Amino acid sequence: MTMDSVPDSPRLIICDDHPMLRAGTRLLLENHGFLIVGEAASPTELLPLLNSVPAEMLLVDLTFRGEDAAQFIPSWRAKIPSLKILVYSMHDQIVHVERSLAAGAHGFVGKSDSAEVLCQAIKEVLSGGLFISPTVNQDLQGWMDTWKWKPALTALSKREQEILGHLGRGESLTKISESLNISRKTVETYLGRLKEKLHLETNRELLQFAIELSKV
Repeated sequence: MTMDSVPDSPRLIICDDHPMLRAGTRLLLENHGFLIVGEAASPTELLPLLNSVPAEMLLVDLTFRGEDAAQFIPSWRAKIPSLKILVYSMHDQIVHVERSLAAGAHGFVGKSDSAEVLCQAIKEVLSGGLFISPTVNQDLQGWMDTWKWKPALTALSKREQEILGHLGRGESLTKISESLNISRKTVETYLGRLKEKLHLETNRELLQFAIELSKV
């Protein structure tokens, strides 16, 4: 703990496969009053840490050697629902931001962003907000508005996200059921869950929403 840290400082875990970057990020955040309670070099190494060390936030890189953090985010959130996940990556293209948030991350910051932006992102996410790096948000403004308008998107299950994606590509319910190897009735059940979570009234509204989401 640094001199600036206090006992009730937000507790963070850093997961990144570059030791020097972890060390630098840790020093920076501790100097800004955050408490770093653990470090991991990969999603696999992170799991026992999450099981044993209480933390409010996970600051995680997106890509690792042989592992992709986006594949693990849903299970991390399911295991620790209160954990806030902020992706911190050098890959700040739209597709990576979308993939991170679709997986369930609460925010995305580029490694080219300033220390002030990183700290702002952490505070915003810890307070319950959604944060996207200003280095990419000019290209993402419409897309960001969609996500902020429907924050429940981050709570969708993996299967619900898949079905929303298929809807956005204009696939019929029969086609979706064949693609996912589930019954049409099961697809219809998921549509009902999606409408409830996204606060939409009809299948037509859900279809329009899915199509708009697929454009950004």
